[in-house]
Amino acid sequence: MDKCTFCTTPGLDRIAEGWEPACVKSCPPDALIYDDRNELLAEGRKRVAALQAKGWRNAYLYGENELGGLHIMYVLDDSPAVYGLPVAPNISAATIAWQDVIQPLGWALGGVTILGLGLNYLVARANTKKEEEDATRSGKV
Repeated sequence: MDKCTFCTTPGLDRIAEGWEPACVKSCPPDALIYDDRNELLAEGRKRVAALQAKGWRNAYLYGENELGGLHIMYVLDDSPAVYGLPVAPNISAATIAWQDVIQPLGWALGGVTILGLGLNYLVARANTKKEEEDATRSGKV
């Protein structure tokens, strides 16, 4: 099994060509939709309202608010718990620390390291040239 690349594989990039993903194209009518997130939210809310009007009181748009909003959303005809989905996913303190503190510090440290290596190269190059000039002036070369 492979992770879906949403048809963005080099040479087969349906998205770049302006086509919808193959799964959406081949899926039964309107079961999958690929569009801008705001458009998907509007359509999802409309479908939830239609289900609720037909008597599905627990109909729910999963992914709208969970974890700050997911990139994939599901229209459910019952509570997310019925499908084994977390109702209110919790984010651990370790996850918050990693995403909001440690990872940005790592990127900053990496950037400073690259900058330091670049400066070291420039200083070492300047010193080498200066030593060559001093050697030429003193007649050693």
